[in-house]
Amino acid sequence: MRAPTLPILTAATILALAGCVSAPPAPVSSPVPPGTAPSASSRSDEQRRLLEAGRAALDSNHTAEAVRSYVTVLVLAREDGSAETARLGAQAESELERIGNRLSLEPGDGWLSPEGSQTAGAARSVGKEGGLQPSVFLFENFGTAKSPVADAPIRFEFLRGGGVLTASVSTDVYGRANAILSRLDSPSAGAVIRAYPAFTVRGFTYTFRTVLRDFSYLPPSNVAKVVALERGPEGAVQNPQVLDSVAAVLKGAGMDPSPLDGKLLGAGFDRAFGGDPAAVRSLAASAGASYLAFVVSESSPARQMEYGGKKYNIFTSDCKTTIRILRDDGTLVFALPLDPIRGQGGTATGAVSDAFLKAREALTAELNRRIGEIRKALEL
Repeated sequence: MRAPTLPILTAATILALAGCVSAPPAPVSSPVPPGTAPSASSRSDEQRRLLEAGRAALDSNHTAEAVRSYVTVLVLAREDGSAETARLGAQAESELERIGNRLSLEPGDGWLSPEGSQTAGAARSVGKEGGLQPSVFLFENFGTAKSPVADAPIRFEFLRGGGVLTASVSTDVYGRANAILSRLDSPSAGAVIRAYPAFTVRGFTYTFRTVLRDFSYLPPSNVAKVVALERGPEGAVQNPQVLDSVAAVLKGAGMDPSPLDGKLLGAGFDRAFGGDPAAVRSLAASAGASYLAFVVSESSPARQMEYGGKKYNIFTSDCKTTIRILRDDGTLVFALPLDPIRGQGGTATGAVSDAFLKAREALTAELNRRIGEIRKALEL
């Protein structure tokens, strides 16, 4: 009996059978769990890429972009701490120092005097039309030429004083950044505001220590021009005594009074007393004063006492007194009108003189009573 014949296997069948044999699985890379920090090598690779990007940005005159790249390199070095990332961070630090040596922060429009020096702002003008706002230009200097730096964040902060101020503004294509200062907490004390470039990446802020600009807002001086006028039936009185009385009170309120006989101003007195801006500014400028205190005492013609058809040598006169304290821009600080006060004398002239005297005494007493109110008004 013949043994059974095995079937002939073709090459295709052999290959098909071979494919059914289980092969060892290929290794599969494990996914990186979310939140896992990159390796030191990946950080250094990222730093090298950023260093190169920074150089390219500088070559294309995109200085702010280059600074951000270099600051990010510093951040990666701080986060990792390895020797290689620290070395690359030192390279970025050197690049930033070189950029800082070329940067300058210059005052904006309105802050330069005709001589080219930087002026100071008036604390009292803050928030008002025409008041100076903190404003800078950021430039990169190349010998005798300079180029504006756009898209750079400029930080504004109080060095002295406080108020409502824009904290950060990015420069425009001209390198200009304008902040808005809308209010000072204490205009009478003034303020100093500093502007400087500050680049923040992932919570880390890099500043160029020598690239800054300070803006001063000066408080008003305490010089007060005290102008007094006593007007009687015969016209203005020479050397009005109320002048010294009011000056003494204002000195007690912390002011530095500078007396002036209002008669010397002629018609200009009434314009300034009424608050005419041009007249007030002119008078304040001529005296170097921040405040003007006007006092007007006006007496009525004397009346002779008559009783039962008989006239007596008793004369009376009523004197009305008003004081107004103005700032050098014409705004009102304090005002006090007194009701007419009656004077009496044996002659018409004596009655008028007595009316002026009693009005001075009443005004002095009332001003001393309100001296705290005056001090508070001067601080606003």
